[in-house]
Amino acid sequence: MARKVTEQRLMNVALFHLRRFSASVEGLTRVLKRRVHRWGRDGAEVEGDAEKLIAIVITRLRLSGYLDDERLATSKVASLRRGGTSARSIALKLRRAGLGADLVKQATASQPTTDADAVWTWARRKKLGVFRVRQREERRQKDLAALVRAGFSFREAKQVVNAKEAPCEAAP
Repeated sequence: MARKVTEQRLMNVALFHLRRFSASVEGLTRVLKRRVHRWGRDGAEVEGDAEKLIAIVITRLRLSGYLDDERLATSKVASLRRGGTSARSIALKLRRAGLGADLVKQATASQPTTDADAVWTWARRKKLGVFRVRQREERRQKDLAALVRAGFSFREAKQVVNAKEAPCEAAP
């Protein structure tokens, strides 16, 4: 006999998920809906309305501070910027994580690093452009394409690829 889907069981699943991953309200809601669907498919009974149970669990987690979309957006933006990710890519990742457009815009605007700085970090990490050791001229077009695909503007990508040497702060 399959176990019942209760508020406490959903809370346990949510807390276990949050121990392992950072999640937005929308992201955790999707996880819980998938779990309830899977349990239902396996024959579990739902105690009440599943949507209401999920809403109660989400509300409790928000009130207790486990779920905070603003904090999640700020920390994700800071982490991705340290890695050299472009603003365009950051916005896509945060939107995919279930964060609203206004929150994404606010979090990226509050970050002091710009794409002009991040492109150097990204190029250094991927060994593109000025950071390429061999076949620099032969791989010029591919490096430009890789930087543009990473979300940087063509102008920024050209600066990295055409540079004679890396700026001091971008050097390894």
